[in-house]
Amino acid sequence: TVKKVESSKEFKDLKKDLKGLFLSDGFILVEKQNYDSGDYGEWQVDYFEPDSGCMFSFTTTKGKISVQKSTDIVKSEEQVHKLNLDKLKVGFNSILDEAENLRNKKYQNEKPYKIIIVIQNKHKKDIWNITYLTSSFKTLNLKIDAETGETIEESLKPLISFG
Repeated sequence: TVKKVESSKEFKDLKKDLKGLFLSDGFILVEKQNYDSGDYGEWQVDYFEPDSGCMFSFTTTKGKISVQKSTDIVKSEEQVHKLNLDKLKVGFNSILDEAENLRNKKYQNEKPYKIIIVIQNKHKKDIWNITYLTSSFKTLNLKIDAETGETIEESLKPLISFG
């Protein structure tokens, strides 16, 4: 998706005006029934421009690229770090398998209905941030190092605790 976006006219036109634009994250929401079939849906990739403090979200739907600008989310560059895809050693399919294996081993009673997957840079480290929304109204969150595949953090919390 990143290659498609960065080779698009929409991205190239934006990059002409915003020289500091950089990739900050990728996001996908997977319905459990689609996960089982291997049809994951479309990624959203976000680019941050530090001078303006704006985030630009690109999506590809049926081959068409669209971009949306957001000014309210990001207030300072310290909140957003550059995602370095060259350091990404553990890919999407591998990370899904690893997350599912961990969920099946330690949290087998937590049946997911949606899976939120984000690749991002937190604290100068590229991580996969995977959140399962479960049928028992809990969230299982896994943070996995994108370079080593090591699980950094895992937590299971009731959704009500986010209220």
